Amino acid sequence: MLGFIAGVIILLLYTVPLFITLFNIANLTEEKPILERLTDVSTFVLGIPLTVLLFLFWGAKEYTEPIILNYDNFEFHTPISYKHMPTVLVIAAVAIIGYWILRLKKEKLPPLITVLCISSMYLGIALGIIFNIQIFKNILAASTYLPFEGFYLTLFPLNYILYYVPSDL
Repeated sequence: MLGFIAGVIILLLYTVPLFITLFNIANLTEEKPILERLTDVSTFVLGIPLTVLLFLFWGAKEYTEPIILNYDNFEFHTPISYKHMPTVLVIAAVAIIGYWILRLKKEKLPPLITVLCISSMYLGIALGIIFNIQIFKNILAASTYLPFEGFYLTLFPLNYILYYVPSDL
């Protein structure tokens, strides 16, 4: 029974982000977004923990350690060095907090706070783009392929960007 429950949890952790991404892509073209509130909350409630878990369990090596690229054993350098992680996490937190402040209190905010929130969202977009570039940088090499975890690591930054693009500021 415990194995079944673990299997269901793992299945949900790997299928729900794909559905959220599909809804966010569909919402780019829709007049009235599909399940907007649900995808908004799900993106952050599920996306952040899944990304953190995958990053922690991924086993990517630091840039000071050599990696071996071949078809049997795929290794990757970390997209962000662990010694720079606090800075990146602060930027990500500022971006997410700015997004939620703007999302929840848009009509009541003074103009300067609105501009600061929008600026923080642009920081998040830049961070997401840089993070995804770092994940995908070795993908075009002939001897590499994108590991399963690498694909899922790119989903939260992609969904953050997709969710910001159609927002009506």
